[in-house]
Amino acid sequence: EAALAALKDEQSTARGSLDDNQERLAAKEAEVNELRATVESQQASLAGAATLEGERKAQVEESRGEIAALAERIAAAQSGTEAAAEALEAELREAKDAKAGLAAQLAAVEAQLAERDTDLAARADKLAE
Repeated sequence: EAALAALKDEQSTARGSLDDNQERLAAKEAEVNELRATVESQQASLAGAATLEGERKAQVEESRGEIAALAERIAAAQSGTEAAAEALEAELREAKDAKAGLAAQLAAVEAQLAERDTDLAARADKLAE
């Protein structure tokens, strides 16, 4: 009987130990599940951040394209402006040349008029004699 009582006591202790181990196992499983949830949450957060980063990169590339297009338009406008300025300078030179030509013609006409005035004065003097 003493041996049976010792076995029952040992069995009871083993059951208590088993129950304790099962409780600790359940607590560890709950902790593992909590950690899994945290990891999944962080992975979702990282996936969201990666998506945002991808969108930002796409926006940057789009902006770069827009900047390049604007730079091309500016270069074309500058080229057109430079060509227009060169054309205006050429027209100005032509106008100055024409003005100089007209001034020379005017001087020649004035010289002819002065000559005629001199001739007319001489004729008037002859008629007056």
